[in-house]
Amino acid sequence: MVLEGSRIKTLTTLELKEGFGRNFYSDLSLASKYLDGILEQLKDPKDAFTISELRYNEASYYMMAFDFKASNKASLLALEYAIKDGDKEMIGMCYGLRGSLLRYLNLVGLSISSYNQSLAYAQSHRRKASSLNGLGVVWTVLGDHNKAEEKYKATLDILEKNGEEWSPYYILCAFNLAHHYLDQGQGTSFAEKVRQHYIEMINLDASNIHTFARFYHLLAKICMHNEAWQDAITYAKSALYLIEEGNMPWDNTRFRLLMGKAAMALGDVEFVQKTLAPVHGRQETALPHFHLDYLKLSMYCGFSEGEISARFSQAKHRLQLIQSEVLETSKALLMDLSAPSQSKSTAFKKSKDLKVNVSFLDTHFLSNALASVQHYILKSDSITGGIYVGQFSEYIRQLMYAARDAEIYVEQEIALIEAYLKLEAQRLGFTYKIHIKDEQESFATRYIPSLIVHPIV
Repeated sequence: MVLEGSRIKTLTTLELKEGFGRNFYSDLSLASKYLDGILEQLKDPKDAFTISELRYNEASYYMMAFDFKASNKASLLALEYAIKDGDKEMIGMCYGLRGSLLRYLNLVGLSISSYNQSLAYAQSHRRKASSLNGLGVVWTVLGDHNKAEEKYKATLDILEKNGEEWSPYYILCAFNLAHHYLDQGQGTSFAEKVRQHYIEMINLDASNIHTFARFYHLLAKICMHNEAWQDAITYAKSALYLIEEGNMPWDNTRFRLLMGKAAMALGDVEFVQKTLAPVHGRQETALPHFHLDYLKLSMYCGFSEGEISARFSQAKHRLQLIQSEVLETSKALLMDLSAPSQSKSTAFKKSKDLKVNVSFLDTHFLSNALASVQHYILKSDSITGGIYVGQFSEYIRQLMYAARDAEIYVEQEIALIEAYLKLEAQRLGFTYKIHIKDEQESFATRYIPSLIVHPIV
């Protein structure tokens, strides 16, 4: 179906939103036609709620299309007008969207903050579930799998309590917990249950390409767990075909890396090289949940350290440019919306305290990291050394983001300490346990001064 410009102009705001929603997960090219109409509607004065809704759709489209700068701008406008209107559910939706955007850009501190804001404003059980599910993904990215599992389970608990067990929305949320169990080696029983219900959902709506792609992704992961490598490639290739047909770049890198890992297990170097070729230099390869797999596959393909380093540098540069612009354009509005009022002298004092903490940590962590790298070089273990360097560089970046804020959530501080201990345990070969007592379950929303515990650890 092709929509001409004249036809678009005759559609009402409601028809545009419905058309956009129908095609958003099936064909981004067609969804963009409806988006053109939505943007045309925004030229005329609208009430604050309608503007917020339309900007929300715009931001969602650009995020799916990988235009993160445009998505950031539209999501900020959506949030601004939602706050002007005062509809709490819409405010929660806008914060949830920003949580997803910031998470994908690996601005994890801001992502957690946005998801928690979404949770605080949420009026419906689905909005609460969506926020918790998003937090689960963030904790997966941070490597705190216990915290991630807790959030995923809380998501499903909310839906079950509201009579939505195995509803289509429940199945979509259960997808993340199924992947979590597979990634943690906890078996395929839950994933198989989700798979069966996915089939029922697809039978109800066969037009949703994104749902089909996620289904094939789940099948591929189950096959990976069962070491059925060729089947894993077949399903991942099917998922890749669907999203390319639907002009949806969102999961392209994810599916290619999955195919590459399966082919590596089969010893097919040529297939890995061919599959990996379009991925080189993409900004996604600099993200923590992708770059270790990309590093392993690049080494397996026989690329030189210089080639791998150059590609990583290119990807990181692209990502950092976007991160910088998103942070800059977000700062003014988000400070007005959420920053507590405080005197300049207090803020200055906190800033000085942070500088002291960071200056202490830089020397400490860098010294330990260099010693670890030296250790792996002497052992001629370049793969482990490369993985360690990737983990450490990612951790340092997250640490610096935390250091930009005078206060962070307690659970953010705990996650950073956990990440540091994992690095040191790998270097020194010790085991550890962190005992946390959170009787009021407030660590996700309680602020403390940034990096206050790190120097002690």
